[in-house]
Amino acid sequence: MIQENYIHHADIYGTQSAEEIVPKLLELVSFNSVLDVGCGTGSWLKIIQDYGIDDILGVDGIISDSTKMYIDKSKVIEKDLNSAFDLNRKFDLVICLEVAEHLLPSSAEQFIESLTRHSDLILFSAAIPFQGGQNHLNERWTKDYWIDIFKLFNYYPIDLLRTQIWNNSKIHWWYRQNIVLFANISFKKFELPKIEFNNYVHPELYEHKMLQYSEKLELLKRNYLSGEFISFQLLIKILIKKILKKMKNIF
Repeated sequence: MIQENYIHHADIYGTQSAEEIVPKLLELVSFNSVLDVGCGTGSWLKIIQDYGIDDILGVDGIISDSTKMYIDKSKVIEKDLNSAFDLNRKFDLVICLEVAEHLLPSSAEQFIESLTRHSDLILFSAAIPFQGGQNHLNERWTKDYWIDIFKLFNYYPIDLLRTQIWNNSKIHWWYRQNIVLFANISFKKFELPKIEFNNYVHPELYEHKMLQYSEKLELLKRNYLSGEFISFQLLIKILIKKILKKMKNIF
């Protein structure tokens, strides 16, 4: 992603989630080469390297501070992910985690096509509507949006990881909520899923949002009681403006 103002917070972009998920992924499927699209600091590739897989490559926007990288910067190619890309090779696995929501909605289909061009197996997650985060431009449900786009290229969801990691507090809740494997219909390791993929909201996201709203309501209450309050009409206008802005980003 070419977003120079994007901040990779150490507590969010560390290795802990990858340390928990990568071994479970290796139990499901073997792989010897990995492309991480939207790799950020390279934390996931670092853990994959720790398992002896050296054929790794990351793709992301401008890397402004190489001191925060977990892998050698030579392993990362800078690309604008709003544009189609082709590295002229395939990998055993492509990783793309919490990236797609940062891209323009008009880029969604060509972005997924770029992912499918590079592997028959893709580990994918993307923010759901109202999840929130830095520079989120296209928050969508996996079912009825991302799945439909993947199906255009004959890739189908394999929902095998979420049940294994849902209650693992060592893993960030957005991975536990959103992560899914997509496999090409010709990929022989997995049969097509017998159970339909469903959208879920993780309890930790729900609690986080409710806490935010409670804090805002408490602030409004304190301002009202202290006489430092705005008119009801102005408050409604502000809320409507925020809702319309969020809907514009989603739709």
